[in-house]
Amino acid sequence: MSTFSVTAFGSPIACLYEPFDRGMAQPIGDTLSSVKQLSPQAANILDLGSGPGEPGCTLAAAFPSATVICSDVAQAMADIASARAKSKGLENVATMVLDLADLSAIPSSSQDVATANFAIMTTANLADALREVERVLRPGGFFIGTVWHSFSVPLLASQVMTELLHNPLEPPAVDPMRPTMTEPALLDAAFAAAGLSAVEGHNTLGEITFDLGPVLGPSAWKSLLISHLARLELLEASGAATVEHIQATVEKVAAARGLIKEGRLQCPGIYRTFRTRKKRKGLSL
Repeated sequence: MSTFSVTAFGSPIACLYEPFDRGMAQPIGDTLSSVKQLSPQAANILDLGSGPGEPGCTLAAAFPSATVICSDVAQAMADIASARAKSKGLENVATMVLDLADLSAIPSSSQDVATANFAIMTTANLADALREVERVLRPGGFFIGTVWHSFSVPLLASQVMTELLHNPLEPPAVDPMRPTMTEPALLDAAFAAAGLSAVEGHNTLGEITFDLGPVLGPSAWKSLLISHLARLELLEASGAATVEHIQATVEKVAAARGLIKEGRLQCPGIYRTFRTRKKRKGLSL
């Protein structure tokens, strides 16, 4: 998701991410457990694609002696991450605006751990991004994170938009659910090409469900369609769609897919945790 306007349909964009933020507790916990197990003495941790500051802030709290960098491609998200760290009293968090494929602001071999929860799926150049991760890791350092194995939100949003536009939605510039992400063998080949090898616990699966709220409430449909809100505002302004019509379409399509439970929009997903390591100098993994 990549909408970073301040508001849409009268709602602060940051607030519309909150259901997803709340639902991320399990994958954040998995990443924290992985870092604790694989690099318990980590002193420098780079969190890529932190969004509102996770799992970076959770890692900073668990590793108070470490320096944790929360990074994101969007300044607005970096600002939110900075505010989150401040609200939690975390003095060991720095924030940076970084593109995954260009980490030139980070010195080579400087990080014990790099993390990326649901972040590498958004990069247009995975090979460059992974080479950059390998570069900034110290020899023997770990790259840990999560990708979607399957996820109902983008499919549901695409179906709703197709119905509203009366035409198939054009493919996204970068499809987060492309086979390179959803098929473990393909992503593992990309890791290997960048010099990152799988370690114990690699490619474990987890399940989560996001509760977006009452399906006919004021925010569930906005959270679902967050990456399409700018376009929907234009449709509303032109008279081609109304909020009521958008809500009704979300309800109809979600009900057909069995995603409404007791009147609430519930969007499940299966995620995969990756655990990889940069080769140690003079040693094989």
